[in-house]
Amino acid sequence: MSIDEGIWEHSEPWFHFVPDTEPLVLPAPSSGSIYCARMDGVQMLDSQGVFESFSRELKFPIHFGWNWPALAECTRDLSWIPAEKYLLIILQAELLLRDEPEGKRVLSEILNRTARTFGTSPDQPAKPQGTEIAFNVVCYCDALLLEDTKRNLLM
Repeated sequence: MSIDEGIWEHSEPWFHFVPDTEPLVLPAPSSGSIYCARMDGVQMLDSQGVFESFSRELKFPIHFGWNWPALAECTRDLSWIPAEKYLLIILQAELLLRDEPEGKRVLSEILNRTARTFGTSPDQPAKPQGTEIAFNVVCYCDALLLEDTKRNLLM
């Protein structure tokens, strides 16, 4: 299973799942500026870990509120790291929110809404005039748990 150039598109699907038995090789985008953030599920076992990882890797401003609404607000802005393509890579994604399974639905909704907002909103703060912004997530996970991980994150 290889990742195709769809990871650079501004339309669905925004989540891409890759088993850890495959090398994680990303195709180069055809054009545009990119920002790629690499996170690890082992550091995001609970919501606090998610907030810490997202804040660090997406360089959230000092006013980040360390809760789900604040995470949603900051991911939908990203004006402090302007790019035409954003890619989140989550290694060991099967461990994501393992200790707080109810948070998986919340995070999934936030990331889906972020991707939809970037792709369709003409007044997106991080969006250079006249461009379309892509926001995608690659979940690299244990091959034996891939379908469960997919089901849990795409509820």
